Amino acid sequence: MDTISTTTRTVRQAIEWLEKMGIEVKAQPLTTDMYDFKYDDVYMFMPSITPNDTININCLFEVQGSTEQKRKEVFDIVRSIVSKDLNDYDIVYAQDGLAWVGQEWVMPRGRYKLRRYQLKKMLEEMKAAYSRVFFISLVASAVCDKYRELLDKASFPAP
Repeated sequence: MDTISTTTRTVRQAIEWLEKMGIEVKAQPLTTDMYDFKYDDVYMFMPSITPNDTININCLFEVQGSTEQKRKEVFDIVRSIVSKDLNDYDIVYAQDGLAWVGQEWVMPRGRYKLRRYQLKKMLEEMKAAYSRVFFISLVASAVCDKYRELLDKASFPAP
């Protein structure tokens, strides 16, 4: 695997563990500071540039909706639903239905060596957060469309 020259120590350690676990890690060709990989069929990415004692893992998800405004509405609903459970996570809407959920972990002071069990725990937590956000996004999308349909019918009752 080719590593990015600016990759920090903790991220390099994570890449080594991922590869030992049989997970292929790729440097993103479109950016100069990102790695991506698949963990349990969940696409994840992590920036190469973080403080040496920090690792940041993110997952992309698609927000459904026929227009950008509807996708943003759905995203706002998702964020409000998960805000208490996932308050340590970043949940960000980018554009065109693309959003991501991410988390930053800081290694305990004095322990700069990332252990396999620590990385595995991070990956499992990230997968759980992604699954929750993605599922709620799908449900919110269906509910929003049905709600709008009901509002339209109620606004213009048949004579």
